[in-house]
Amino acid sequence: MATSQNPTIVVTWDPGEFGYLANYGTVEAKSPMRIRVKGAGFDSKESVVITICEKNTVIGKAAANPCGAFVTIAKLPSGLPVGVISVKAMGKETIRAAWPLDIVAELQLPKTK
Repeated sequence: MATSQNPTIVVTWDPGEFGYLANYGTVEAKSPMRIRVKGAGFDSKESVVITICEKNTVIGKAAANPCGAFVTIAKLPSGLPVGVISVKAMGKETIRAAWPLDIVAELQLPKTK
C-alpha cells in the first residue's frame, strides 16, 4: 500500500550544473540539459520511472527509499520544442505524479545577491 494517496514530484535544476542555484524552485529548462527530479508518496523501495509524458520517453529511473521518497538526476533529450511539457514519475500503473516543465530557448538564471 502506498504511503500517500497523492504521490508528488518536483523538478529543479541539477545541482551538479548549477550549484546553489539548483535550490530555486525553477520549472524552466533548456533542451538538452540535466534536471533533478524529487518525489514522495510512493511505496517503500518502489521502482520509479521518470518520463516525458508527451513523448512517453524515459529520461531516468529511481528507487524510493523506505519512506517512499526518491531523488534522481535525469537528462532531457535533445530537440524538445519550446513550450510546456510534463515530467511524469510512475511507480505502479495506478500511482503516478506529474510536474510541468517549461522548455525555453534561452535559460534565464536567477540573479544572485
